[in-house]
Amino acid sequence: MELLTQKIKLGIIKACSVEPLLACEDAQRDKNTEMSEVVLEAFQEYAVREFDQLPRADELSVRTKLTVIEKRVEMLEERAHTYRESRAGARDGHLYKNHHLTLFRQCPQQCVEYDDDNRSAEAMYENE
Repeated sequence: MELLTQKIKLGIIKACSVEPLLACEDAQRDKNTEMSEVVLEAFQEYAVREFDQLPRADELSVRTKLTVIEKRVEMLEERAHTYRESRAGARDGHLYKNHHLTLFRQCPQQCVEYDDDNRSAEAMYENE
């Protein structure tokens, strides 16, 4: 099953299209379902600039874009921790130990507040 999931993710990445995310948005809106983890995990592999340059990326909702970016940050943090643990014997986790405070920025307070209120991401930009 793991191999099949990896192949699906690879196919999504190679297609260079946000169609799967648009389909997830439609399903979420119509059937009130959660976003597909496989699709989110596929798009978390893109750097933010690459993701924004994909065709039709501007059609995605702000909430979907933020979800993909949050998944990417989680993945990068996990990789940093894994790197730290795997390199512990060789360099005593130099990268993570010396740079963990600068590797990832903290979420702005306004994002945290809107997330706590269970509001949509679009609401964050309504007052600007």
